[in-house]
Amino acid sequence: MGFQSADTIGSESKKRVRPSARKESTALFLLRCIQLGLSMADLEELTVGMIYDIMIERKNDEYEWPEEATLEEIMNF
Repeated sequence: MGFQSADTIGSESKKRVRPSARKESTALFLLRCIQLGLSMADLEELTVGMIYDIMIERKNDEYEWPEEATLEEIMNF
């Protein structure tokens, strides 16, 4: 699978968009909400964008981030 180009609004640069492996559907969206532990009452209070942000943050929490340099190590560099 390659990348598809999508025009960036207001500029000449192109954004590379990876094709999705699965089409988003209402059923898949609701499944992801259940996996996050969100109730129907929660869904009434949140926007779709907020829910996608929660999904992204959850995946980021599972990622093994590399160790960052301390300020002292940066100053010695």
